[in-house]
Amino acid sequence: RSTPDIEVIDKSKAQEAGHTITINSDGIPHSYCHNPKSCDNELGQLGRKGDPSTPLPIQLGFEDNNINTKNNNIASIAARYAYTGGFPSSGHSAILDTQGNI
Repeated sequence: RSTPDIEVIDKSKAQEAGHTITINSDGIPHSYCHNPKSCDNELGQLGRKGDPSTPLPIQLGFEDNNINTKNNNIASIAARYAYTGGFPSSGHSAILDTQGNI
């Protein structure tokens, strides 16, 4: 599973937890459950809402008490590395951006 016509630059697949995160060449992460028996996104490990079996984008943002994030352009945050892991009862994910932030 991947987004058509877009180069995937990183991919992390949690075998036991059953979910995958890919990052395309535009720095946009997509997540999905590759094993519906062990992943249903009940724990929020996909980082987004929607159909868990379909690769959908994860919106990246941040909190800063000194910045009005409502007006901040979160599209400027680009993902570089994806990390997934855990078990069906404790799936987890992390994304590292191009600036080194998790």
